[in-house]
Amino acid sequence: RQKDTGFEELRLGFDAHHLRRMELVDGFGQTTQLGFSNVQDNVKLPADAFKFIPPKGVDVIGEGG
Repeated sequence: RQKDTGFEELRLGFDAHHLRRMELVDGFGQTTQLGFSNVQDNVKLPADAFKFIPPKGVDVIGEGG
């Protein structure tokens, strides 16, 4: 809902149960299309599955850790 996201439109496509397609239209009229397949619900993931480790020399701005 922010006005400075760079996107003009977001379209979501669902089947009976899952998100299947996403389209993003930017301020230049370019469309990015994402398709989703093999969607699984309630999959257990290990705690470290999404651990972010920034590359050397990169400045990270935000919450410290």
